[in-house]
Amino acid sequence: MFTHSPESYTTVIPASGGLTNTTTVNGSTTITELVGRYLLTDLQSAHFVPYLVGGYLSVDNTEDMDVYINGVREVNKTSGGGFGAGFGGIFPVSEKFGFRADIKQYFTTVTTTSNVIAAFNTSREVKYVRSNITAYYNLTDRINLQLGVQSSFIVNQDHTSGAGPYIKFGYTF
Repeated sequence: MFTHSPESYTTVIPASGGLTNTTTVNGSTTITELVGRYLLTDLQSAHFVPYLVGGYLSVDNTEDMDVYINGVREVNKTSGGGFGAGFGGIFPVSEKFGFRADIKQYFTTVTTTSNVIAAFNTSREVKYVRSNITAYYNLTDRINLQLGVQSSFIVNQDHTSGAGPYIKFGYTF
């Protein structure tokens, strides 16, 4: 499975800690994921096929803020990637329709840089967890339509979870 997910966002941080102005953060994130799935057919039943997954994930994030230091607008960038593994299952309802669910944990190295605050220039190890639940419909023997919900979070780090729906076309080989 290959997924390339670009997104943009805007966050407004309220004034606090003696600051009187709010801060607006305009961000963009791109997540690219390549995953292989190995079906455990020896353990399958009529309504359940377990599988193992493994893959690679890369993340690129840019945050452009309305904060100026010595006349320079603050821009922070984060990038990284790493390998991961997990498990899941396929739950066929009929020959054409079914569900799939899995969870993966990636062990990534992430580098953050700031153009104005040197203390933000760091590199760290991050455990990144992604899970999804998908309904699929087989359009042909090889091509399917998928509709699902995916969530992700960073282990042991506050304010790092996200979730959202998706639509994908799949090809089975």
